[in-house]
This record gives sequence, C-alpha cells and structure tokens, in this order.
Amino acid sequence: MPKILPCTIYADETQWFLAGSRITNDTDRAKTAEVVTENATEIRSAGVRLVFFAQDYKNITPASRENMTCTILCRGAQVSREDNAALSTHCYMKYGKIPARYKPNEGKFVHADGTAYPVTEPWQFRMFPEKQEDRDWCTQVRIKYGKKYGDAREGQEEIEDECMPELGRYAALAIPKEQYQPGPSLSELPEVTTDE
Repeated sequence: MPKILPCTIYADETQWFLAGSRITNDTDRAKTAEVVTENATEIRSAGVRLVFFAQDYKNITPASRENMTCTILCRGAQVSREDNAALSTHCYMKYGKIPARYKPNEGKFVHADGTAYPVTEPWQFRMFPEKQEDRDWCTQVRIKYGKKYGDAREGQEEIEDECMPELGRYAALAIPKEQYQPGPSLSELPEVTTDE
C-alpha cells in the first residue's frame, strides 16, 4: 500500500473487531481480534498509525493496549490502579484539593512510560461543530429509521433488532415490549424558573 503510506486509521467502537474475552467469547470475533493485534505492530513500522476509540480501557485486547504509544483520557475516564497504575494516576485532576473529572472538551495524552501532556492541566480541544448555528441545528436533529428495500419489519420489531445486539449479555435485562411504558420526553417537561 505504498500510495497511501504514511496514514492514520481511526477505529471507533473498537471492541467490535478487537474485543477481548471480557467482551465476547465468539470464535469469529476472537480470530478477528487476533489478526488485527498481530498486524498492528507490523504496519506501525510501515508508517501506519492506529487510533482506537473505546469506552473502557479493558474493552480491547491486552496486547493492543500494551502496544499503544499513548492513551488519550477524556470525560468519564476510569482506569483502576490494578489495570494500569500510570493511567490511573491521570484519570482525575485535582483543582485545589477536590478531584475532578475531565469536562467534555478536555483530555490528556498519557505516554507508555506514564508521563503526560499536558503535565498538570488537561488539554482543551475544540468542540465540533465549531459554528454556533451548526450546534443549534444539531440539537434539532432527530433520527428516523426508514424501511429498507424488501424490509417488512414494523416499528418495535426494528427497534428490537437494532438494540438487542448492542446490549450483548445484558439483553436478558431488557424490558419486554409488552411491559414497556414510555415516560415523558424531556422536551415536554415544563421550564423551571427561579426568582433571584
């Protein structure tokens, strides 16, 4: 692939193809994770940078985590000292004496040796979209699922087909559709005002 090198490959929800045994024991997914892990170090020497996104430190294979040149910790980052002492130190910041979590637009690079950039204060990155009118527009966007060609599934069936695989081992805890009672939408709640 000399025409595209060097390059960066971004992978969101990495656990779908790089899942460790904590996520799945499916043989096909385990084989895929094995192939990706084996090739990660090879392609790195050819100038390919892999950027993986996952919602938990242990959602991807141990070998993949250990080969990361750095980890970016963002909002909600939680890594125990037993899992990785270097990352655990940087999961919380200390503003004064109160430990605080990263805000949505904050993060920190933690290198493999435990050093971090920035050293103390978190790095503030730009929020997208940048224009306020685009952000306002995004708050009005709603997702509407349309029927695929030849797809006769109706409303609830399609929702179950979309959501149940995402729940994984927690699918058994899902509320059966005959017992589900929707609550009020946040947009229907009355506005609360306070007198100053």
